[in-house]
Amino acid sequence: MFEILKKPNYRKLYIASSISELGSFVTDMALTVFLFELSNKDNSILGINRAVFLSFYTLGTMLGGVSAEKINRKKILLFCEFIRFPVVLCLLFWQNVSLVIFINGFIGLFTGLFNPARQAMINDMIPPIQMNQANSLFGSTMAILHLVAPLIGPVWYSYSKSINEIIIFDLITYAFGIFLLLKLVYRPPSHQEKNKKETSKFFHDLKEGAIFISKRPDLKAMFMNSVITGLCIGVLIPLLLPYLNEEFSKGSAEYGYLLGAFGVGGIFGGPLCSFLSRKIKTGPLTIYSVMAEPFFMFFWLLSSNLYLSMLVFAVWGVVVIFRITAHLNYISQSVEGNYLARLHSLLDLSFVFPNVTGGILIGFIGDYYPASNILWITLAFFAFFIFIRLPSSNMKALFKGIEGQVYRDENSFDQA
Repeated sequence: MFEILKKPNYRKLYIASSISELGSFVTDMALTVFLFELSNKDNSILGINRAVFLSFYTLGTMLGGVSAEKINRKKILLFCEFIRFPVVLCLLFWQNVSLVIFINGFIGLFTGLFNPARQAMINDMIPPIQMNQANSLFGSTMAILHLVAPLIGPVWYSYSKSINEIIIFDLITYAFGIFLLLKLVYRPPSHQEKNKKETSKFFHDLKEGAIFISKRPDLKAMFMNSVITGLCIGVLIPLLLPYLNEEFSKGSAEYGYLLGAFGVGGIFGGPLCSFLSRKIKTGPLTIYSVMAEPFFMFFWLLSSNLYLSMLVFAVWGVVVIFRITAHLNYISQSVEGNYLARLHSLLDLSFVFPNVTGGILIGFIGDYYPASNILWITLAFFAFFIFIRLPSSNMKALFKGIEGQVYRDENSFDQA
């Protein structure tokens, strides 16, 4: 898996984006705790913050999916890093609830713009035969960020009681990411040069991507799975801290430990997916993983103490990162280069739109019902809409998967 890092330009992209994401994730985790305390433990504020962040992120993802087909992807990544720096800097000076939520939304906008361009750029640089390694490394890195960021963010904040040091740490990660991206050599594939000359409009391009999905029952099934998990996670995330507070009388440090446990488990999700992909087709792996998630949510809600809750959350982390890696592998194997950025964008949107809905829902009802009651209802919804769809033609098409490999422009591969 780590052999892929021998490619010098890919290595710079991987380190730059990972360091940048670490800073963003640390700040996001710390801001959640900061807002919870700033709002006198108002559950609805966490739902509103989540909804605002993801709404801006959604807009950024839509822009990113289209622009990354026409504009040099390296330039998009640099633009996002240069813009996010002063936006994050504003958090040092404006720290009331409304402004923090608004600024966090702008961070989400440029994070959403960054991600589709980064993922499509990886597919440009890495030959198809090595994409499984690259996606597995990406999945494991996400898990490590889920481990490290909660320990740096919420736990650090719980002891320091100050958000400023965490914001400065975030700014340093952006500066380091910019330095590496500037040194990266990237050769855009031929289809991007062709798309740059086209004058098709924003919504037309998104519509083309949606039409592409509509003609592929396997992709429709994958995207619907993403919608369902997105809604459930959208409810779960803003309720994690209130749930710990209500059920176990725990606070921000334990919130960080719980998310860290998820990261510990997730580290094994990418390598496990890479290993099983040699024996099992990617389509079935995506279905098995999404089927497993409601079971782990069920066992997590049954957990009688914090330590058991952390253990179950860790195993759940394995499954989530496994599923994300399998999704990336499937798209890498089955989608042509001129649709890659839009497909990654639309996959993000299929998760984020429902996430926003979940956050808005908690914004309305979070203060009226116990967190555990809402989460049990969410679990019932999750299980019902996953399992009732298993006999459908779309899910069968995803299970069957695709044959062969799509064409990739070899001139864009990392050959340095």
